[in-house]
Amino acid sequence: MLFTAIVPQFINQAAGNVPLQFLLLGIVPLVIGLATDTSWALLAGRARTWITKSPKAMLAFGRIGGLSIIGVGVSVAVSDNRP
Repeated sequence: MLFTAIVPQFINQAAGNVPLQFLLLGIVPLVIGLATDTSWALLAGRARTWITKSPKAMLAFGRIGGLSIIGVGVSVAVSDNRP
């Protein structure tokens, strides 16, 4: 839906080959997304390997994760989001 609403604004009919312009404007975000998602996945894999080697790191990250979840729960419980 987003691309359907936004991409046509960047099409220049005077530049010619409108289908090619649509194709390029659709492929560029896919390539960028693939590159960034692949980078994050590789980084996460390395981080996991590093963390699992150390029991202390596993314990620390487990505690940090638990405290983060508790913090979010507390913030939701005390927030006043009534319309």
